[in-house]
Amino acid sequence: MSIIMQHNGFGGSSAQYIMDIVASAFYGCSFKKLRANYTGPCIKLWVGASSYDIGFIGAFVDTAQILSLAGSGNAFFEWYEQSGNGYHVSNVNSTQRPQIVNAGNLVYDSRGNLAGRFDGVNDRLVSAPFSLIAQPYTAYGVWQGLNNGIEYALDGSTTNRSTLGNTGAGNAWRKISNSAADYTGGTYTPVNRANLPIFQFATFNG
Repeated sequence: MSIIMQHNGFGGSSAQYIMDIVASAFYGCSFKKLRANYTGPCIKLWVGASSYDIGFIGAFVDTAQILSLAGSGNAFFEWYEQSGNGYHVSNVNSTQRPQIVNAGNLVYDSRGNLAGRFDGVNDRLVSAPFSLIAQPYTAYGVWQGLNNGIEYALDGSTTNRSTLGNTGAGNAWRKISNSAADYTGGTYTPVNRANLPIFQFATFNG
């Protein structure tokens, strides 16, 4: 089984649909279309108190519609999950949604790829609940961390993490588990990835 989350910085050409290649994938969010036959929206766009479902143009989110609705202001988003399992990620707290438009301009990462901006303080998107995942399973995604702040990708909870994270020490991303501690066994040196995208890939088994 696989969990997939990405922005525009990974995934090959627009003709490649990763969730068709990984047929067992049960969760996936992206600004790209992940399944060829997916017909739902990509994101829920928030402009002030108004929300709009934004779909795809071809294989990529409709950025023209996003900019048209945002105007010269700011816009924020929630992600629709593309597996068909309904694990959409959202946040009822409007102050904790990630930003996609800043003063009329789309948000990009350091490589010029469209990217949601989480503030490194309390921004988060939370999926609909689902049962514990049978192991083994694999998760991957593309992220770009901030220069500081504590942040985690695919974070189970504040006390049960199984992913990569930044404990606030100069954007030094590291493997973490419970209570943000390094995994036991072997050694791992934190990697400073300030202002650079990270491709995360992890298989969990036991």
